[in-house]
Amino acid sequence: PGFVLSAIEYRIDVPANLFFFAAIAILLTRAQSWWRFPVAGALLSLAVLSNVRFAPLVFVVAGLAFFRDPIEQRWRLHPRALWMAAGVALVGTIFVSYLLATGAWTPFVDGVIRYNLISEKLLPADAGSFFSRLLLPVMSRDPAIIMLWILGSIGAVFALRRMRTAMPE
Repeated sequence: PGFVLSAIEYRIDVPANLFFFAAIAILLTRAQSWWRFPVAGALLSLAVLSNVRFAPLVFVVAGLAFFRDPIEQRWRLHPRALWMAAGVALVGTIFVSYLLATGAWTPFVDGVIRYNLISEKLLPADAGSFFSRLLLPVMSRDPAIIMLWILGSIGAVFALRRMRTAMPE
């Protein structure tokens, strides 16, 4: 039974990854279709609904979409990306309507919002902030982790700078 239960375990990461990577694939296409940004917004919303831990990553990707034009392949303000809000609104409306229709709104607020507020107050004062957690690998004094973190950061900067030439025609 132990093997079977772990083999068929439902992982919330799988649908979240699927929605997230599908949204990125749509955002990186060069098609000038009107539906591209609303669909990407809906998929990013579904990724967060599948796994709330995706929220910071989704915010970063959505922010980058506002400044990356995949058609012209350059970094500039891309106002068409505001249409992602339509997809977010659609998914949000369906989700909130479902919660209200089934009487699950109050348990949802209790389970997500109030629980997080209470658990945050119960954390020790030295739990740290987002940035202290981000820099934790560097502060750990493990040379391998420090090098991986530094090289990964440098690689991300180079990848973002060369993104225009990195995409195939």
